[in-house]
Amino acid sequence: MRFLDVPISQPDFFDPESAWLRHGPFGMWLVGALRPDRIVELGTHNGYSYFSFCQAVRDHGLPTRCVAVDTWDGDEHAGLFDASVHEGIVARNATYAGFSRLLRKTFADARADIADGSVDLLHVDGRHFYDDVKGDFEGWIPKLSSRAVVLFHDTEVRERGFGVYRYWAEIAGTRPSVNLPHENGLGVLFWGPQTDGAITQLVQLLQTDEGEKAVIATFDLAGELYMQAYFHAQAQLRAAQDIAEHQRRGARLLAEKDSEHQGREARLIAEIDAEHEKVQQVRARVSAAERSIRQLHEEAAANHSVITRLEDELRRARGKPLSLLGPLIEFKLLHGLSNIGAVPMHTRQRFSRSAAKRDPKRRMGSVTFASTDLLELSDTSTPLSMEDIKRQVKTAAAARLDEFLAGSGRIVFSPAPAPSITVILVLWNQAAMTLACLDALLLEAEMPLDVIIVDNASTDQTADLLSRVQGARVLTQADNLGFLRAVNLALAEVRGGHVLLLNNDATLRPGTLSAAVAAMASAPDVGAVGGPIVLPDGSLQEAGSIIWNDGSCQGYGRQD
Repeated sequence: MRFLDVPISQPDFFDPESAWLRHGPFGMWLVGALRPDRIVELGTHNGYSYFSFCQAVRDHGLPTRCVAVDTWDGDEHAGLFDASVHEGIVARNATYAGFSRLLRKTFADARADIADGSVDLLHVDGRHFYDDVKGDFEGWIPKLSSRAVVLFHDTEVRERGFGVYRYWAEIAGTRPSVNLPHENGLGVLFWGPQTDGAITQLVQLLQTDEGEKAVIATFDLAGELYMQAYFHAQAQLRAAQDIAEHQRRGARLLAEKDSEHQGREARLIAEIDAEHEKVQQVRARVSAAERSIRQLHEEAAANHSVITRLEDELRRARGKPLSLLGPLIEFKLLHGLSNIGAVPMHTRQRFSRSAAKRDPKRRMGSVTFASTDLLELSDTSTPLSMEDIKRQVKTAAAARLDEFLAGSGRIVFSPAPAPSITVILVLWNQAAMTLACLDALLLEAEMPLDVIIVDNASTDQTADLLSRVQGARVLTQADNLGFLRAVNLALAEVRGGHVLLLNNDATLRPGTLSAAVAAMASAPDVGAVGGPIVLPDGSLQEAGSIIWNDGSCQGYGRQD
């Protein structure tokens, strides 16, 4: 199979765990079409994509130098590696040792080993958070040549914090590009202004929707043919093994026939016939697989005719002017139910015992954090006053804040294009309580949120904390506006259908926001909803307010 007069080959190395498998034929075609002087891959793992490049260099007889950069320690997305992963890479690289070099370094450290302007093909496939892929690529821009092509893997993944698709959306329009959406997505960015040969023809094809669709279909089909060829070869191997085993068993049965009784002979013949039937069934499965392969080749031929027509049109045009939470939620829910005064005492005790069994970090007689860093007060054998409890909560919250700021963690919200709720959080100092509040808000991920934080000129560690917050809009004030003026300032920025005014010394229980939205929708005359406020000792501060005819208010259920 050829495309733009360059063969589409299939990698010899097959890694069933690789998410790059169906891009292997495209990677080999790109090396043959680009004929790069240097290839650099950032993030190699088991080496499927890298060794596909190396095989293409060898098969085309190119003078290309290849470099793989990885620590081979793993990360949050690929998992952690043991020593066998790097050992396997070193062993396989021996085949290409004449032109391939492995750098066991960070991407930043490896830049010192590569000359500026020398990289013609760069593959970015490290850790996949937005900031990581952006930093990895932009840190290597000085190394790119004037005809460089850059590959970004996982452009179609939108889970586990992957951010490649967001960065691809930002840069795809800055240069000629195409996104191959199969196999988690592979973004191809033609970075360098200089192109020639098949690369020039490819870029010209991508200038029309029909041409782009044909390119995507061609390499999707090439990847599928590669997978089918591999599985067909495996089926043929298993079939040959099955046939050989059945033939051995048949031969053994025939050898025994002459030495056994006449009645035994009839039974042996029946067994041979049964084995023969099994052979016929295996052959039938092989024939079905071969028919499937022929059908795929027919589809490839039909697709090739479309490409041939597009190439003819392109040639004619040249003469003209010119892509651990579940258990924690159970614990929180049971713990909350055990503190509801309206529930009978024996039922609350059952809820309390069930919650204690699910507590991720039980610490008797002290304030502790759950795995999501929400503050909770565990049971204690000695009664404590409310002031004692508040001091313990603040002490634990301060320790949590110090631990958080000493590390490299971040609080990341995912802004929704059409949020159901805008959360307005007004701050003035109390950074430790703000951290607990934000941690609890992260548990409401199933509700599309828009978060606005107004900092009323805090003088404590609030600024350091807010520098670690992503996905929220922070309105920093030079003076303390007070609560009402700060809320009015934030209301002008609201995008959600509902608005939640949230104090920074409060932590939401899981499911609070979905319950509030359901209550708002329960009747047409509901205009506002307030939830019960539970104090650290489990008592009720209030559950809403009663507004009397004279305009005065009274908290409902205080201290229950």
